[in-house]
Amino acid sequence: MNKQSPNVSEISINLLSEGKSQRLQAMLKKNRAVHIESTSVTPEPGNLSRSEQALLAEVKRVIDDHLAQVLEKFPPSKRDSLFKIRFGMSRAEMYQLPLKQMVARLKIQESRLPDFKRIADLDYNGRSTVD
Repeated sequence: MNKQSPNVSEISINLLSEGKSQRLQAMLKKNRAVHIESTSVTPEPGNLSRSEQALLAEVKRVIDDHLAQVLEKFPPSKRDSLFKIRFGMSRAEMYQLPLKQMVARLKIQESRLPDFKRIADLDYNGRSTVD
């Protein structure tokens, strides 16, 4: 009598057959897209030296700590919209900026970031933003 319980996502997919409700199908597609984005892994920068990778990790930690402090001041239900109002862009757009622009927008003191100028033209994931 050892029954396996079905996965919740499998149940929600099978509740409606294809084409029965356009609204629910749109919600399901949106949920799938969010799930795919959240499980995607960011690639490690391959062309950076070990010291630059360590520096990038330190800068990421400082940025993430600062963002956490900013976001905890906002009510949970309004975090994304208030972030966009305060900084003029969403968090996803912020992560695409070069680190020097990101630090400037977040008003993080560069003195907290040692040797920051070496990686200032990289984005959050370590890719060069200068062509």
